Amino acid sequence: MTVYRAFAALLLTISVTANQVASAAAPVSQATPINTNTCGAALIVNGAVVREKDTLTNELEKYLRSLGLTEYEIQKDLKWGFSPFPLITTLSKINRFVETGNPGDWTAVEIDERRATISRLPWLALNIADFSWLISAIDTVCQPGMPGMLRGLKDLMRWAPIWTNQKIAPRVWQAINQKILLFGSNDYRSAFLLLRWLMQNGPQPAVYRQTAITLIENAVHSANASLRENAAWMLTYASLLPYSELPRDFRDLLEKDWIDLGINPLLKSSKIHNFFLHSNEAGQCPDMFYGHAGQVLASHSNCQVVDGKFVPIWVGDLLVGAMKTAGDESFLAFRNVEDEQGRLILIAGGVYLVKMETLERAMAQPSGLHLETFDVEPSTFLLNSYSNDGANLINQVLGVKPEVASSQQPGDEREIWRAILHRLGKF
Repeated sequence: MTVYRAFAALLLTISVTANQVASAAAPVSQATPINTNTCGAALIVNGAVVREKDTLTNELEKYLRSLGLTEYEIQKDLKWGFSPFPLITTLSKINRFVETGNPGDWTAVEIDERRATISRLPWLALNIADFSWLISAIDTVCQPGMPGMLRGLKDLMRWAPIWTNQKIAPRVWQAINQKILLFGSNDYRSAFLLLRWLMQNGPQPAVYRQTAITLIENAVHSANASLRENAAWMLTYASLLPYSELPRDFRDLLEKDWIDLGINPLLKSSKIHNFFLHSNEAGQCPDMFYGHAGQVLASHSNCQVVDGKFVPIWVGDLLVGAMKTAGDESFLAFRNVEDEQGRLILIAGGVYLVKMETLERAMAQPSGLHLETFDVEPSTFLLNSYSNDGANLINQVLGVKPEVASSQQPGDEREIWRAILHRLGKF
């Protein structure tokens, strides 16, 4: 049973249904004050129970745990989600969201109000029964020119049990998919996470898979000739679908530039997965390249290892890569690994984010960490647009000629990348 269906069934056990609440509560158009100090077991609006806080908290805890969050992360998210905020004080203000108007005419406070509604859905769920304003709030957090145009939608993922049983739920699922189609090319990391979640939990997985294919095809058609410029989005999209379902032109590009099964054979594992939400970020910067290349690649040469250290990671009996524990921590894959669905969950030379819990364990066990399961989020290939300053290191560690090491021509970049793959193949 999917998470979506499981929570839909769970929510049916609540003593007062959404329809009963809607009929008993005051119309949204009235300026009924919201109780910003809600702390009790249940909130009463005009004599009707809107939500029981303990029930809602339990629902959300179970759901966030199913997404793979740690207990610390769950409690942190719940503390934020249930925190009241002063901008929304009456139901009439919520009703204003239905009247979208021209976003260019909104004041900064009005924009903040709309953004805050999604991040604080648990708090609002204790206070109101009508969620018809939610589509307008979605439109607000996804606008051209905004950094991370899909980032706000991840709060809809985080608080899904609140809205999936609402009458507006079909429109919300549709709105999320439409926003991914519109802005996914500009925010591919958020698009990746949202599409993975939609395909696993949403009511129309075939529709979402087609959205994924469309995004990947659009990215290929606008791809840069330079390997470095394609590194981040190609690694991210490579694990979005089973390999056989990825567009043919994307697979051709991946195999031409990034994957060499002759050097790094394809392995299979059911113990490595993507995760949806996390608290550990790692930047894509020159230090990422210097850290991983200087530590891991230099370990098979006569060169001195660059500052910091790396921690080998085993999943079962398989050495899959190493964690960089200096600076922004991240994981470098040594292997090409396919999961039980046929997705390329790891690609040799790919850099991945890991959960904070895994990072803390790796730092406590510097000689090597053995895991039963391993959760990752793709970030970028090691050779990326931030590795342009690494020519000396590439020449010194990999033995690549200086004129090739400093080149950004596709043919020379492929030579550098093959040298990296050969070095990783020694582990």
